[in-house]
Amino acid sequence: MTSKPDEDPNETLKGAAQDFEDHERQLFDELMARMQRSIPEGATVAEAIAEMRRAVTEDDEARELVLRVAIIQSQSHGYIRTYFEQLAAKLADPRSRVTAALSGRPLSREELDLMQRLGSELDRRLPPDLPEAEREARIIELLKEDEELASLASRLERLAAGGGILPPHERPKGDV
Repeated sequence: MTSKPDEDPNETLKGAAQDFEDHERQLFDELMARMQRSIPEGATVAEAIAEMRRAVTEDDEARELVLRVAIIQSQSHGYIRTYFEQLAAKLADPRSRVTAALSGRPLSREELDLMQRLGSELDRRLPPDLPEAEREARIIELLKEDEELASLASRLERLAAGGGILPPHERPKGDV
């Protein structure tokens, strides 16, 4: 891209930056479309993730797109990098990842901590590629077999039922 003698060089640079950002957006959209195109209708989240992983590892064009996106993300400050930075910031805030399904209230700090502990422990114990229905069945088995997990789940249920706080007779001494 060459500028004409009467054009402002700053405008030329802004135009080039916009063109590159548009290119990044198209590249990212193409990658997402390629990764998602083989996801069967009605797939669970786990099945969709497995299919996306399969596409990235088995599809040469998808693998090429992943490399291009990764290089651009690490080397530029455009659309792709901004997208991933915003996503990382959102995921770093546990309150943005989890919302209360009951009564629309925000979760208490203890509820968030319990959910994270339970989630981490279940993720550690269960294979990541487990179909959703089997995962749910295995979780129920684990909760029946493991007293510590059952205790965490029970406390979480009691907190949820109490609006984020335990009933007075269950609170530690000194808690209001």
